[in-house]
Amino acid sequence: MDIESFSPAVFTYVALLAYVAILFLVRKRKFRFWQTALLLLLPVLALVLFAVARYLVLESRLDPFKAHVSEYTAVTEYQPGETYIRGKVIPVNIQDNAIDFNLYYDLPKDLRAGSPEEVRTVIEQVCTASLVGTYTRGGGAYRWTCKLKVIDLSISKILEEKTFTGSEPPGTTTGSKNQYGSKPSDEIMDYLTALPRK
Repeated sequence: MDIESFSPAVFTYVALLAYVAILFLVRKRKFRFWQTALLLLLPVLALVLFAVARYLVLESRLDPFKAHVSEYTAVTEYQPGETYIRGKVIPVNIQDNAIDFNLYYDLPKDLRAGSPEEVRTVIEQVCTASLVGTYTRGGGAYRWTCKLKVIDLSISKILEEKTFTGSEPPGTTTGSKNQYGSKPSDEIMDYLTALPRK
């Protein structure tokens, strides 16, 4: 099974089943305090190690694209008219000047570029949080805005620039920390997957 499809949720489910089986097998044994503590922490440690390992493996798949980020972000000319997806896609986070990890893995597999040679469309993304209010206990209420550019790299033209707004932040809060609405991730994905392909 590919590590991408073996999500932390699936791993947690499998780990809990294994943990219950272990507890059943050792139920009559007497443990010292440190052994009991280790046994209780075992699922948490396993989940953390898996999550870290999974992230590192998925992140390493983006390494071949990193040397091309400046090329992906060098396009400045617009071409009005039809917006589309040509070939395979690579998303770039402009603020970090890096491949956008979350957007890349949110894309359907058939849209993602597997290598720099496959890239024909670049999606540039910039997300900022704007203060839209304050809470009586302190802390700000922030709403996300994400700006996307769809770029046909084969002709070095920006086809469209589009803005997406996230949800409103919570109306109330019990603490004094800043609160944020959700990012418009679903809206962005719906937009990208609905674009015609060439």
